[in-house]
Amino acid sequence: RVSVMFTVAASRTSSSLTSLSSPSSSWRWQSVGVRGVHFWMRAEVKPNEARTFVLPRHVETLIGAGHQVTVEKSVDRCVESSLYEKTACTMAEPGSWKNAPADAVICGLKELPEDGEAISHRHIYFAHCFKQQDGSADLLNRFKKGGGQLWDLEFLEDETGNRVAAFGVSAGKNGMAMGLLVWAWQQANKEELSKQSAPSFRSFYETFKDFKQLTAFVQGELNKVGRTPSILIIGPRGRSGRGATEFAQGLGIEPHLWGLSEKNDGIPLPAVADFDIFLNAIYIDPVNPPEKFLDFDMLKSPTRKLTVISDVSCDPNNPNNPIPVYDAITTLESPSRRILQDLELPLDVTAIDHLPSIVPEESSAEFTDALMPHLLEFDNSPVWHRAKDLYKKKLDEVLGQE
Repeated sequence: RVSVMFTVAASRTSSSLTSLSSPSSSWRWQSVGVRGVHFWMRAEVKPNEARTFVLPRHVETLIGAGHQVTVEKSVDRCVESSLYEKTACTMAEPGSWKNAPADAVICGLKELPEDGEAISHRHIYFAHCFKQQDGSADLLNRFKKGGGQLWDLEFLEDETGNRVAAFGVSAGKNGMAMGLLVWAWQQANKEELSKQSAPSFRSFYETFKDFKQLTAFVQGELNKVGRTPSILIIGPRGRSGRGATEFAQGLGIEPHLWGLSEKNDGIPLPAVADFDIFLNAIYIDPVNPPEKFLDFDMLKSPTRKLTVISDVSCDPNNPNNPIPVYDAITTLESPSRRILQDLELPLDVTAIDHLPSIVPEESSAEFTDALMPHLLEFDNSPVWHRAKDLYKKKLDEVLGQE
């Protein structure tokens, strides 16, 4: 491999790729001394995961910077494989990353196949195994056995501890949309509330190309009800909370906001059960865990209005989960679960752990545009070094040193 110095403008994308959320102005990055890397973008195995780690225009930028890119074909990805084929990347069959060259860096978003096999490659993805989640020890043990390496996208952070790239805003918008859709379904289908959950909305949101279309669809469902709900957002100033607030306000709804600022000012947590919808958007800090926001005793309140919980944080198996009233995520196919089977006032939770897939292309563009400057300096900056060190630390904490 040859060490290269480069300055790349991504404006050379072909017209066939320009529609894929191209930024309004040309990108320009400079990176010094980064060796050419073989990035291998795997096909996602999580059902209904339509996002992509990189768009075709990002592939062109990586190749132009002297890197090699392999893209696995996928029928579920929001971008057709044919558009990647128009770049200079190499196309591969789904799942072929297991036989990729040893020096390839395997890139994805969601979980790997749960096949128990040892993991030998270097991986970049959201592994969800650093906060004592279910199955975290098993996954880390697979990496240890195979001698692999993990850079968890959730923990790519700058020097201030802020994530360099995240789907948070998109997750917040989609979490608010899903909470409103479940609530609207409850109001418009009183005779069907004996069912365990709202039906899948997938036949509708499969067609969403952007948040403008999603907003219009949700507005239409609310119009059928004839009123809007009261909403409490806890954690309103992080990425997810801001996205949720923005989406609600776009529909003319002003949610009640409560977070660290209110807590530090001595403002008590409102009675969560007194709102129609509660959206949780906090980050669960294992060092300073949050207080309990809601439990079954609180749900016995005679003034309860709450019928929908939208848990954007979506960490039900975390030992510090502040909403211990449910224990499993929901899915795009089955977006909600019944917690309280009350014919007059049921309570449903929606907790989808890949909410940005509802609007996958726009969400992918937002994420990867922020990640690209760092991807171009892979394993050659403090952002990557910190994430690597954290992986080693967690490996020792969970599995112990041999």
